[in-house]
Amino acid sequence: MHLKILTSKEIVLSLEVRRVTLKSANGYISILPKHAPFISYILPSYIEVEYKGGKKRLKVNSGIVEVKNNKVVILICDFLEGIEKNIIESNEGYKDKTEIAERALNKVFSELKNKF
Repeated sequence: MHLKILTSKEIVLSLEVRRVTLKSANGYISILPKHAPFISYILPSYIEVEYKGGKKRLKVNSGIVEVKNNKVVILICDFLEGIEKNIIESNEGYKDKTEIAERALNKVFSELKNKF
């Protein structure tokens, strides 16, 4: 499955992963390939990412996760430690990283608004 971690300013991580573990509003969850769709808040904690080359542990202050169609998008207010910029694989043809983050945030907030 594909994981993308974004801030309001940039894509900080974009790669194929085997598992993502994070602390949601309902406790810790692990997201595996073909996971059921959902949206949740992320509480201040570590996000653990397992990928073909190893594992990463990223400390974040808070955010939102969306899982849909074998893709995981995590929007974080800011990362605190653990991100290496050279992990980013591509911008997927968008003009800049800010545009990607804005589109993702707008989509998530629109979906949340429609659910409540």
